[in-house]
Parts: sequence; C-alpha cells; structure tokens
Amino acid sequence: MTRVRSGGALASLTRLVLLLLACTHAHVAAQIDVLSDPEIPALPSSVAPTEPLNTEPNSPTSETFTVEAKPAPSAEPLQRSSLDSSTAGSQDDVAAVVTAADVSIDQVEDHLHIVQQLELSVGKSLQDMEAGDQFARYTQAQIRERQRLREELQAVRNNLKRLALGLNGTLLELEHVEQEEVLQSQKLKEVLAHQEEEEREQKLEKDGIKEVDYETGHLKNTTGLNAEQLKKLEAVEKKADPAVLHYDMELLAQVAVLLGVSAVGGIIATYFNIPPHAGYVLGGALVGPSCLGVVRLYKEVETISLFGSVFLLFGHGAAYAPQQPEDVFRKYFAGGVAYILSTVLLVAGVAVYIGWTKSFIEGLIIGLGVCFSTTAPLYEHIREKRIQDSSFGRTVTSIIAIQDVLMSFALGTPEWFSVRSVGWIGVAMLRTIVAYAVVVGMTACLHQYVVPRLLRFLTAMEEVHNAPLVLLGVVSVCLFMALFSEMIGLSLECGAFLAGLAFVHVSGNAKAAFVSIRVMENLFGSMFFACVGMILHPMFMIRNAGEILSMVMLIVAIKTVSMTGVMTFFRISPRKALMAAVGLCQIGELALIFMIKAHASKLVSRRTYLLFVAAISVFLACSSFFNRRIVLARRKSIYRLPSSMPGKPMERHRNSSDLQDLRIETRQHASSSGAYMDSEGEEDSFSPTSRMRRQSSKGFGH
Repeated sequence: MTRVRSGGALASLTRLVLLLLACTHAHVAAQIDVLSDPEIPALPSSVAPTEPLNTEPNSPTSETFTVEAKPAPSAEPLQRSSLDSSTAGSQDDVAAVVTAADVSIDQVEDHLHIVQQLELSVGKSLQDMEAGDQFARYTQAQIRERQRLREELQAVRNNLKRLALGLNGTLLELEHVEQEEVLQSQKLKEVLAHQEEEEREQKLEKDGIKEVDYETGHLKNTTGLNAEQLKKLEAVEKKADPAVLHYDMELLAQVAVLLGVSAVGGIIATYFNIPPHAGYVLGGALVGPSCLGVVRLYKEVETISLFGSVFLLFGHGAAYAPQQPEDVFRKYFAGGVAYILSTVLLVAGVAVYIGWTKSFIEGLIIGLGVCFSTTAPLYEHIREKRIQDSSFGRTVTSIIAIQDVLMSFALGTPEWFSVRSVGWIGVAMLRTIVAYAVVVGMTACLHQYVVPRLLRFLTAMEEVHNAPLVLLGVVSVCLFMALFSEMIGLSLECGAFLAGLAFVHVSGNAKAAFVSIRVMENLFGSMFFACVGMILHPMFMIRNAGEILSMVMLIVAIKTVSMTGVMTFFRISPRKALMAAVGLCQIGELALIFMIKAHASKLVSRRTYLLFVAAISVFLACSSFFNRRIVLARRKSIYRLPSSMPGKPMERHRNSSDLQDLRIETRQHASSSGAYMDSEGEEDSFSPTSRMRRQSSKGFGH
C-alpha cells in the first residue's frame, strides 16, 4: 500500500513538473519572439533541463493520475512594428510593446515562484523518506524501490534547480529588454515629435497664408507647443507671412546664370555667322548637370523657360498669313498632306530597317518628329522676295500652312499611346479630336468677336492712362488659351499657336504690343534653348558622333526627296523644288517638344530619344547652311535703329516701312504689268490678278 501511494505521488509530481517545464518554456519563448529586436542580442533558445527525467515506461509513475495546475495568464502576442524608421511606429505601438514586456516579466516571476515551491516540496519529500527509513523495516525489494524513488526525486529536484536558474536568466534578459524598449520608446517619441514638426512646417508652407494671422503675423492654433517648437517654426512663420514680399534668391541667381550664358553663347555664335540658337544650346550645355553643373534648380528654371516655347508658337501663329480656300489652295492642300504622309512613312521604314527603332509604331513617332520643320525662315524668304502669288510661292506657303496646322494637332498625340490599350487609344484619339475642335472653335470666336473689340477697348484705355494694357491683354489671351488646351488634353504649344491665329489680320491696333511680345519671345526663347542644352551630354555626343551625323544626313535626304517629289508633281521646276526642299529639310525646336512628350509617354526608347535630341542640336547649329535667311527679317527690324541703317533718309524710310505698304506697292506694280514675275524673272501664268487678291484679303481681314 505504501508502494502504491509513493508511486502515485511520484507520478503526479513528475507530471506537474513536466507541465510546468513545457508551459514555461513555450510561453517564455513566445514572449521573447515578440520582443525580439535586431539591435538586442539573441536570448537563450531554451531553458529546459538538459538531463531528462529518469522515468521508465513500466514504472509505477505511469499510473493514471490527473493533477490540475492553474496556468498562468498569458498575454496575446503583439505584432511589433519596426522602430528603426521615423515613420514606422506610433505612441500606441510603443506603449503596447512596453506593456507586453511587463506582462512577460510578471509571468516569468510567477513561474519561477512555482518552480521554487516545487523544489521545496520535493526536498521535503526526500527528507520525509529518509526519516521514515530509520524506523521502518522493509524487504530487499522495497528498499530497492524506495531507493529508486529517492533517486528520481533527487533528479527532479536537480531539474527544478536548473529550471529556476534558466528562469532567473530569462528574467534578467526580459528586464534588459524592457530597458531597451523604454529607450526605444523615448527615441521614437522624439522622432514622432520631429515628424510632427516637419508636417506642420510643410502644412504651413502649403497653406501658409491661411495659417498665419494677417494682423499679428503669428501662427494660429499654437496652443500646446513648447518654446523650442515655437522657435523652430519662426522661420516658417516668416516665409508664410502674407504681409511680406518673399523672394527666392537662389532661383534668381540660377535664372541670371542661364540668361548670361545664353547671351554669351548667342553673341559668339552670331560673330561666327552661326544661328544664335546654337549658342544658346551650347551655353546651356556648359552650365548643365553633364558639364559644370552650375544650374541645380532644374524644375523651376525649365518651368520658366516654357514661356519661351509658348511665346514662340504664339508669335508664329500671329505672323501666319492664311489664304482663301480657293480651288488652287485646295489642290496644294492635298500636296501638303502628301508631303507629310510620305515623310512619316519613309522615316518609319528607314528607322526600322537600319535599326533605329524596334517597332514600326516607334518609327512612326520618329517620322512625326521629323516633320516638325522650322518653316518661318522659308516663309520670310518668300515674303521678302514678294513671290507669294507665284506657283512656287503658293505651293510652299500651302505646304507650310498644312504642316503648321497638322503639327499643332500632332503635339498632343503622344498622350494617345500612353494608355497601352487599343480600346483606350481610340478613346484618347476621340477625346483629342473633340478637344482640338473645341479649341479651334474658341479660336474662331476669339478672332471674329472677342479680339477686335478687346483690342479697340484696350487701345482706347491705353491712350488715356498710358499703361501697357494691350500687351497685358494679348499675353493674357495667349496664356489662357495655352493653359486651357493643356487642361483638356492637348498641349501648351498647340493652344499658344491657335491663340496667335486669333490675332491674324487684327493686330493693327496692337502693333507695339506684338513688338514687345517678340522681345519676350526672344528673351524666354533663349532660356528655352539653353534648357535644351542642359539635357545634352557632351561625352555622349562625342561617343555617338557617327550615329548622330548619319541620322542627320538620312533625315535631310528623306525630307529633300519627299518635298522635291511633291513639288515636281505640281509642275514646279526641279531647281525651285530643290531650293524649297532644302529650306524645309531641317528639324525645328517643335520636334524637341514633341520628342520630350513622346519619351515621357514611353513611346520611344531612351537611346533613340537621346540620339534624336542630339540630332536636333546639330540641325540648330547647321541651319544657316540649309537656309541663308535663317535670321528672320521681322526680328531684325525690331532692333534696327534708323541711324544705323545704310542709305539715304528716304531709303531708310522705305526700308523701315511696314508690311502693309509693301503689299500696296506690290499690288500696284502687278496691276500695271498685268502679270506677276517671280524672283527668277519668269512669268507665272497661274497668278491671279491683283484686284482679286486685294478683294480676297480684305474679305478675310474684315
């Protein structure tokens, strides 16, 4: 009976110890996993006893006996967020982690207390067994059994001691973890406070006028901020003060540097009889990030330079001379369309064949970019030679007109293919066509109803108050149309060009304003071309000089063949056709704008884009070789003083007369001769009489 009682007690005690070992080890390991941090050394992986309990399967300890032990309360595992980043945690997360560490320490202490109580109980049982052996007599079998039980209890006691030592070590580690968590929580609080200050500063910079009281000049809703936080916000408060003028001196310095190098580059280029655009581009490349790296505020400077492209297109549209839709013009309209289509298809085919592009779609994009020629020099050459009424002049003028109108529409086409889906491409095309129709309708309304009345009103007010109201009104219409066209899915340049068309033949009351706009066009245009130079890399151009020059020569050959073929079809002499083809074989600045949009929409590869930009810079530098009239006559007349013009006073007066007087003299000369002689002295039988031309031009102007 004593044997059974002792065996049952030993079995229950062993089960209890095993339960405590498993529960304590699992719970402590779970808590350590929750509290683990990369910066804290790894804790011991186990606190279980290294020696197993000497229990045999057939021993009396295997008897069924259930002992219910009250498990210690366990905390739910908390997913800890990283504390290494300033934006990865919050105050609540830190408090939860610290609370979890406290709970784990309490639980380990409870388990350690239970283990110590068990150790004392086992020790007392051993003492009772030794005391009982002194007074009782047992058989040899009973003595061996009691000896075995005594050894097992001693082993349990030793395991309990090891468990207590492991729990003590775990307790020390958890206390260390708790200290680290407290330090991390303090650091995180500082990081969160700094982040809150940065967010407040950003909010003040964004909505500074709303956050600063106008009368006091101090921030609103500053309650709860300490003196240090208020001191840090003083600089932001000064920047957001609505009653003070604010300047960005660094941006002003960057603009001054860019204008300075543009001026120097333009002067040097003009001295060597090179177009000033090439000097602007080289100046921008010199101070750009790929060379000296003087200009650093790229976004701000390039945004300001957008005024150059806007005013450039506006001036080009305002100088446009449309014709009545006569049968001859309709015939030449087909010629212009044929020239553009043939150029696009030839360039696309050649680009795919020689490996410029990987797909025919990319080749078509390159072909569209090639069609953006600098048409203004050739048009000025035709007007200066007074051959716009000849068959040669009408053909070239019609092709120029069609190219300008279609290319203004093509500036918005890169956005079509950015969606990368056939269905959405159709939707984008339809949206662009509708938007273009809306802008064209607005242009017609402005030209017919708004602009004439607006100019008359502003001219009358300007005479009274002596203020540049006409200039401000014209610039406002230009910028409004540009921004509106950009907003509805076209481009700034398209809106600016159509805004210039709204002022065609109604600019007589705004002559001084248009002269000022041309000055602004030259000023901001130099910045624009300097920004173009900033995106060039001199070493890239040197390494790929052969490929760039081959691209230039192929483009010249393709455009020359296409233009010559179209003009020859309309029975223009080959020599004149070749002269017009050479004048239109170059690529203008609009091609750069188009290619920038195409590259942003990922329609062309990076290398193709860089090669094409380099080729455009070569065309700008070599444009004087394609057309000796590259410097526009209208731009020359802006800065030419009467005292600096050669000849007699009467000759200077005649040279400085406006274009309307020249047209009157031309018409009088044509009416007296009955036929028009072109620049080569040949009679043009296709030219209409001067009376019909005068009536048609008057009808369009009014």
